[in-house]
Amino acid sequence: MGSRKVSFFAGLLVAWVQLQGQAEAAPLKVKNAVAVRVTMAQGSQRGLGVKPEHDGWRLQLSLAKVSQDTSVEVIDVTPGTPARTLSVLLRGEEALLDGQRFEGGHVYRVQLRSGSGIDSAYVYLYPSGPVAAVKEGPTKLEFAGDEREGTSGPAPVRKSAL
Repeated sequence: MGSRKVSFFAGLLVAWVQLQGQAEAAPLKVKNAVAVRVTMAQGSQRGLGVKPEHDGWRLQLSLAKVSQDTSVEVIDVTPGTPARTLSVLLRGEEALLDGQRFEGGHVYRVQLRSGSGIDSAYVYLYPSGPVAAVKEGPTKLEFAGDEREGTSGPAPVRKSAL
């Protein structure tokens, strides 16, 4: 019984430390982005909007220094889509979010991890095509929640048998 209590409190401590690290993340600076406001279930957040190019969305990062242990993680946080984490290669100060794995009209939480800490930001990928015209200045994006009753949180996803 005592070891269960220790395991429980150790798990709580790890979760608290992880949340503290996320809360204290420095804002990620992207040179080729415009300011947007993203409204999701947890409230309104500052974000960055990036226009598409022919091969995807390029994030031109403003980095003080890049080391070999620097990594870029991208999490899809668009309401109504499954949250998935993807790794992106960093080439110099540029990360390419390719059109095969990433989708225009979605919001992603981009996290740059290095020895000096974590920089992060919400990044909205503007859709490609004629809709991609972006006006200058701040933009507000609103995502409506799931309107089905009784779905206030994440829903379980059934996996197929192996």
